[in-house]
Order: sequence, then C-alpha cells, then structure tokens
Amino acid sequence: MQTTTGFGEALRARREAAGVSQSGLAKRVGLDASYVNRLESGQRGVERRETVLAMARALEVDPGETDRLLVAAGFLPEAIHILGVDHPALALVARALTAPTLTDAERAEFQQVVEAIARRWLGLPARE
Repeated sequence: MQTTTGFGEALRARREAAGVSQSGLAKRVGLDASYVNRLESGQRGVERRETVLAMARALEVDPGETDRLLVAAGFLPEAIHILGVDHPALALVARALTAPTLTDAERAEFQQVVEAIARRWLGLPARE
C-alpha cells in the first residue's frame, strides 16, 4: 500500500473527467464514499490492485489510463502483472532500451520498431 497524493490526484482527475461524484464512484464499486474521499486526499493508499481495477472499470477509462492509475497506486501495469516481471521478452526489450551502448538515435529506432510490431499484431493503426 502506498499513501501518496499522486494516486489521489490521478483518481480525482479521472473521476471528474467522467462527471462522477465521489459517492457515485463509491456506489458503482461497492465502497464507502468516505474511503474514496480519503484516497483522493492522499490520507489513504489503495491496499488492493483489484480496487484500482474496479474504479478504472467504473470510470470507463482506457487501458493506458488504467495502467497509469495502477502505477500511481504502487502496482504494476496490467500487462506486466499478467506476464510477470521476469518474462524473457519483456526483460530483453527493457535491457535493449536501457543499454548504455546504444545511442539516443538507436534507442529511438529500436523503440519505433517494437512499437510498429506491437501495433500490427494488436490491429492498431500505424503511427504517422
């Protein structure tokens, strides 16, 4: 559990963008409204990742926003949580992106290639 205002501020921003009150969010997720208030004010941290996921679903945020909420609450992004931090492909990509022997241009090119491959396999449009 992490007690910071980072998660609270992020949650408040997403909740307000969705036009949902604290009590409305609490009701959708099955929480007490005072708990949502304490989360947003930074007085409490989230103890369970499922709570973050439930709030993200209730606010209908996209996977990227869900991951930002998870990280702000001190949890791993969803895909890394599912695959595990020791997944060989993730480890290799992370090593390549942080390799001190790569120039900034090489790192940017590698990142573009990985992103293009991922977009193709996910059926997402290519970046222009």
